[in-house]
Amino acid sequence: MIYFDNASTSWPKPPGVIKAVTGAMETASSLHRGTGTGAETSEDILFDLRTRTSAFFGAPGEESVVLTMNATHALNLVIKGMAKEGTRVVTSGFEHNAVMRPLYALREKGVVTDQVPSGLFENERFLENFKKAILKKTDLVILNCVSNVYGWILPFREAAELAYEKGIPVLLDASQAAGHIPVAFTRGVEFIAAAGHKGLFGPGGTGLLLSRGDHILPPLMEGGTGFDSRSEEMPSLLPERLEAGTVNIPGAAGLAAGIAFVCDRGLQNILAHERSLAHRISEGLSVFPNVKCFSCRLPERQTGVISFLVKGEPPEKTALALAERGVAVRAGLHCAPGAHDHAGNPEGSVRLSFSPFNTMAEAEEFLVVMASLSSVRGNS
Repeated sequence: MIYFDNASTSWPKPPGVIKAVTGAMETASSLHRGTGTGAETSEDILFDLRTRTSAFFGAPGEESVVLTMNATHALNLVIKGMAKEGTRVVTSGFEHNAVMRPLYALREKGVVTDQVPSGLFENERFLENFKKAILKKTDLVILNCVSNVYGWILPFREAAELAYEKGIPVLLDASQAAGHIPVAFTRGVEFIAAAGHKGLFGPGGTGLLLSRGDHILPPLMEGGTGFDSRSEEMPSLLPERLEAGTVNIPGAAGLAAGIAFVCDRGLQNILAHERSLAHRISEGLSVFPNVKCFSCRLPERQTGVISFLVKGEPPEKTALALAERGVAVRAGLHCAPGAHDHAGNPEGSVRLSFSPFNTMAEAEEFLVVMASLSSVRGNS
């Protein structure tokens, strides 16, 4: 099988990740809830994850790293913790439903969301409209670093600087950026949310929330922490304040190993490899008159994620034909209908997304498979 669906979940996982998960399951017990070597091992695993993550994102310290169930959990912690009655939130038009659905759910509480209009890959237009958007009272900015549909690297650093000048906190959704491009606590960035199971190569069911610490978030849920059990309230300090219940120690071990893998490979090397695959495939798709490929002429604006459409064919039908020939992709709206609307293809797309484990030989084989499809050749 050719696996080109790494933006959903990276696969395969590095051997070190699998070893770390199984090792934790064999040796670690419950965090803060026991004595002996198993409990100590859990403490060590979580400390290792927090210190690695803090260094990777340039966070203030290991205490600012919260282990979550996924990026959606991390985003909800900030959105539901920061958005109050009358809050105005500015986002891009390319956000995932993990951002937009929590915001929509808060509309009845008077939370207003404004999306910055922009076409695909139009950095200058986006920043011009972003400046206008934050001229009005703005309480929070939420920005996708990289579109999960098109691999567009939004100008999130420049936007965060503009927000900083206005005193507006910024939440970055790094779900499709972490492990591919640098994301850090530059000026204006108050929170970073990331998925563990995508470009960071961690297990499913892991995510991260990093906080600069200037804003104290209320817990999304309350429960046991393994200490200070007489208190009727959750701890006042991070990270335990936001980590109710049993912490996913095997997941933490695997995620720490995934981050170590990314650091060993190097972000620049990973991005260059994935971009080379995307460039070859977009170049190859351009010869088919029935295929529309969403790729940028400026390679610095796109990661190793591209979308395409076969004209006159639902994207799901194209994806099924590819699956029958041994190519795994994703088709549809990718939980980001607004991104398709802003790019002018509301019907959805077929998405290809790459990892360091994909090869140029796979890219060439994919193009051969595409050439075999009658709909691509125009004689369906």
